[in-house]
Amino acid sequence: MREAYGHEAWDNAFTFAWVRNPWERILSWWSMIESQRSSYGGCSRFQQLVLDTASNFEDFLLRFDGFPDDEFFKSNWLFRPQIAMISDECGRSIVDFVGRFERLVEDWQVVARRVGRPGVALPHVNQSSHGPYQDYYSPRTRDIVARHFATDIRTFGYAFDGE
Repeated sequence: MREAYGHEAWDNAFTFAWVRNPWERILSWWSMIESQRSSYGGCSRFQQLVLDTASNFEDFLLRFDGFPDDEFFKSNWLFRPQIAMISDECGRSIVDFVGRFERLVEDWQVVARRVGRPGVALPHVNQSSHGPYQDYYSPRTRDIVARHFATDIRTFGYAFDGE
């Protein structure tokens, strides 16, 4: 967005982003595409390829390292650390506020006040259906996510068992 609007406009605006616990983030994404398994029409090409190669969440994570190392796969936001999406090429944050999905309601109010809209409620849309994320991981799959998203875990202070 900074490139689209230009550095001057970006630097003079209040900018914000949301981050999410990497283990919850990956499970939520998988749950969303898994719910579309029977109706490929709603899936992107990338999602269809993932569903075609993984029969369940554990299989997906065990194949995480083996997905093709090409631009189509590795440029997908799913494989990128969240910090890379909100930092410049030197690793400096380019946003004024980083909210956490785990504190969405509270952090949204910070943003709403800052943009002059205090009290505006944030609707909950695009909700996936699954239980506590910890229930879906084995030690091996937990470590796969930890390795891939070590920078996010370290930068944002995430831990598998919570903040």
